[in-house]
Amino acid sequence: MEQHGLFESWWEDSSSGPPRRTYILTATGRHALETEIESIRATVDLLGRLVDRAEGVLGPLRRPR
Repeated sequence: MEQHGLFESWWEDSSSGPPRRTYILTATGRHALETEIESIRATVDLLGRLVDRAEGVLGPLRRPR
């Protein structure tokens, strides 16, 4: 993902252990993340409508535990 410009990373020294890798989301990465979130929300909405229609035909469905 770093090669695609979605985030940048670098190593930082640590006073309490080994060097640590630090990551930051780029503007391109933020846009890609926002696009994926929109897609996931659309899928959740679609699945919710599907369940609502199924319950309209079958009656209330049991929810998994």
